[in-house]
Amino acid sequence: GRLLFTTAYTWAKSIDNKSAAAGIGGADTGWQGFIDNHNTQLDHARSDFDVDHRLVSSFVYDLPFGRGGKYATNLNRAADALIGGWQLNGIVTFQRGFPYSIYAQDLGGLLDNYENRASLVGNPTSGFHQSIAQWFNTAAFAQPPGGVIGTSGRNILRAPGINNWDMSLFKNFEFREGMRLQMRLESFNAFNHTQWGGPDHFITDPQFGQITGARDGRINQLGLKFLF
Repeated sequence: GRLLFTTAYTWAKSIDNKSAAAGIGGADTGWQGFIDNHNTQLDHARSDFDVDHRLVSSFVYDLPFGRGGKYATNLNRAADALIGGWQLNGIVTFQRGFPYSIYAQDLGGLLDNYENRASLVGNPTSGFHQSIAQWFNTAAFAQPPGGVIGTSGRNILRAPGINNWDMSLFKNFEFREGMRLQMRLESFNAFNHTQWGGPDHFITDPQFGQITGARDGRINQLGLKFLF
């Protein structure tokens, strides 16, 4: 059989003062204005889309059975139609999650802002048991007084990452040179690994710190493709 294999690893860091034009919004809050228009450095941090580690591997493996393969090469045409022509493929993705901030209310609208950042009063990554019921130490954050900008920085925490396997199995039927029918079984998130969404990061929400959603589970599909 023939095996083709590729791997790409990315180690990166993206820093900015805001990740979208004001009013356009982003994945985080729906607002990308500065927390203080007179001190933009308060927003100088990792970008909303920053991913520091990402590994993607893919492979295509023509199984070594049937005519032209290593095993069972002398099959008649009928047997070869059943045993030969199989192909296994996969794409594997491991990625760290996106960063996010912890937000509080702008009490009384004194900051004239869409939101305020929470004040940091403890260590958000220790002193608790991490689970989807509490993804970070919620006791480490507090609501600032009216007119006071919270002390927690922008995008100081990270959401869950990606651990995903997309797999497929093809069966190729050769009619003549340059003409082929391909039966395809494709499975996205093949091992049904739970891909958690980000936690609630608004200090006033009842579900503050909890993860209540996830990306799609396993999706299977069948298809036919004629290549000529």
